[in-house]
Amino acid sequence: MLIKSGQLTLHLDEQTGCILQITLPGKTMTSAQSGLLPLFSMRLIDPQNQYRFLSATDATKICFRKSAEAPGSGFDISYQNFPEFDGLRIVAHILPKPERDTIEWRLSVQNNTDHRIEHVDYPQFSVKNDLGSGDYQSQIFVPFTEGCIVDDINRPRLKEHPLQYPSSGGEPIYPGAMTMQYMAYYDGVHGLYFAAHDTASMPKAIECFPVNDGIRLAIKSFVSILDHTSGQLKFPLVMRAYAGGWLEAAGLYREFVERDSFPLPKKTWEQTDRPKWQDDSPVVVIFPPRSIRGTGYMGPNEFFPYNQSLKYIDDLADMLGTNLLTLLTYWEGSAPWCPPFIWPPYGGEELFADYVSGMHDRGHYVGVYGSGLHWTDKSLLCPEFDKTQYRLDHDLTRSMCASLQGEYQSKIVQTIRSGYDMCPTCDDTINLAMDQMTQMVDADIDFIQYFDQNIGGRGYACYDPSHRHPAAYGQWSVDAMKSIYKKMHAMINEKGARTAIGCESSSADCFIEDLTFNDLRYNWVVATGKPVPAFSYIFHEYNINFMGNQCAFTKTVPAENNPDSYVFRLAYSLVAGDLLTITIKSGGEIHWEWGMSWLEPGPRQLPIIKAIKNYNAMRKGPGYPYLHQGRMVKPDDVQGGQPYHMIREDGTTLTFPGLLSSKWISPDGHEAQVIANYQEHTITARISTHCDAVTGPHPDEPIVWTQSDAQTTIEIPPLSCVLAMTKPT
Repeated sequence: MLIKSGQLTLHLDEQTGCILQITLPGKTMTSAQSGLLPLFSMRLIDPQNQYRFLSATDATKICFRKSAEAPGSGFDISYQNFPEFDGLRIVAHILPKPERDTIEWRLSVQNNTDHRIEHVDYPQFSVKNDLGSGDYQSQIFVPFTEGCIVDDINRPRLKEHPLQYPSSGGEPIYPGAMTMQYMAYYDGVHGLYFAAHDTASMPKAIECFPVNDGIRLAIKSFVSILDHTSGQLKFPLVMRAYAGGWLEAAGLYREFVERDSFPLPKKTWEQTDRPKWQDDSPVVVIFPPRSIRGTGYMGPNEFFPYNQSLKYIDDLADMLGTNLLTLLTYWEGSAPWCPPFIWPPYGGEELFADYVSGMHDRGHYVGVYGSGLHWTDKSLLCPEFDKTQYRLDHDLTRSMCASLQGEYQSKIVQTIRSGYDMCPTCDDTINLAMDQMTQMVDADIDFIQYFDQNIGGRGYACYDPSHRHPAAYGQWSVDAMKSIYKKMHAMINEKGARTAIGCESSSADCFIEDLTFNDLRYNWVVATGKPVPAFSYIFHEYNINFMGNQCAFTKTVPAENNPDSYVFRLAYSLVAGDLLTITIKSGGEIHWEWGMSWLEPGPRQLPIIKAIKNYNAMRKGPGYPYLHQGRMVKPDDVQGGQPYHMIREDGTTLTFPGLLSSKWISPDGHEAQVIANYQEHTITARISTHCDAVTGPHPDEPIVWTQSDAQTTIEIPPLSCVLAMTKPT
């Protein structure tokens, strides 16, 4: 059976409905054995709270009929008479949309069984395993943190990850470590976009992994259909043919979120209640007031009392020529990363208040890490902290995320604490979080990354039937987290405060209205593939992140083999539109990343300082309407400099261009391209368009440039950047 929609042709098995082929003119996108996969599979929960599984090929009655919604072109395929699941009827709806060059997949379920349906993996197909890193070799985009290009399916993380209790935090779950709802397979000429166009943001596993002779692109939707009820996917899963690569696929997802009533906030330049400091583009400086990293010592360090750190902040501000936002780790009065009781601060409120006042008097800002919606029985770093009896005395166990069997476990940073995950639907969870957040807002803190460890802003799996949610993971989790964020913002607004809240990794797209500043950590991507700023391409006008603490970067990219990696990461963040970040260790020395021992030597300081001074001057100065407020668009081609080879711990490399670049449209419609030189010598850049003007980060440092009709040549100074004003397209 053939179904056509514009450039896209779908070949279905006429007996089973399995996807035999997906073709575009000139290329078959699917692997030879794609048709071995059932059209769908499901994970169910039986009355004994055990997982059960079924697939489309288990049905003994399969019927095809023309679609009532798309007569003449669409099909409905009915599956029923499942052994062991009598009373289950599933209808796959396949709807071509030629005007959009798409095929939409929907699903409806009549579940007259005693089983709950937790998720459905639909539609199932596999693309070719022909990945590579050269021109016109195939690649896959997955929405891991801000975006990841996969050119080797054997890299870490690229395997199937069934959602299990307890959650690990880093599973490929949306909303979570997967921040958007789409993937793409492309070779630069032929592209297949695969997405869930879901404005309610139902949780999904969004996965890419090898199977048979190909690679699965899987979207598993957590429908949470209870026993003896009917349900459906209230959104289409969309396949679309396109030409291009990751950026063009991002454009298709942006088209969806801007067209289909996705819950977008106002654009940043229209947000009247936005905290002022976010528009000041401070450099984020991360350090702890206690501990000496790598030694096991957990007492006060040279940054404590907090005012002791001001001399280092003053020096950094002078060297970098900018205001700063200090983001404190290990500041909690309980014990490091031991929620929910993080307030009052280590050393007491008076010392902390003096520090906040001192920072504000200098024109700087203060942020703190939280550690999410979790419960700590005992700290493994500070054994004197023990809240086990408190939990028992206050009957708080009832508010923890429970397994199907009613057990309580957690995997989230259990090397630091022993405890549990708290269910976001429970009053105890909400009240404890609100109490802690209220006290921090009262302390005049500018930024609270309260949801560190709720990666992407997600809530974790819970099956407790006594909670205010179905006993299966599903839409309730997203709605509950949004409700908590709304309560926090209502409290902040009621107090007239200007505090931002955020999470670990980029916020998932459905939370960007509330999680307005986040610890991006695109560095997580490098173990799996190559990072690309797809999230910024789609959402930068609405939500701005910062570079993040870069934790664990040197485990994947060893410092000794990559001496210039820090400057490269700064340049990457600049052109992505993110605020710059440094971590410091003893002596105020800039270190490679938060997770690295202070006993290890730091990077060369002067190149980093020079790069930050130039990059942030661009962000705060001539680049502000673009890098802070602008809409990213497809860049003009830029050539120049020697490629940068980032060497991983396993000896493989990631290759990046010698110059990094991005293009933007400002709110008033002007267009400019930012080009960053992260090397320690001048580079001649050639941009494939006519430029009206070129400026550097400092008005007293003119840039040498020349132009012809179709090309502009620019001399970019070492560790600096330029803004090239291009003609409107």
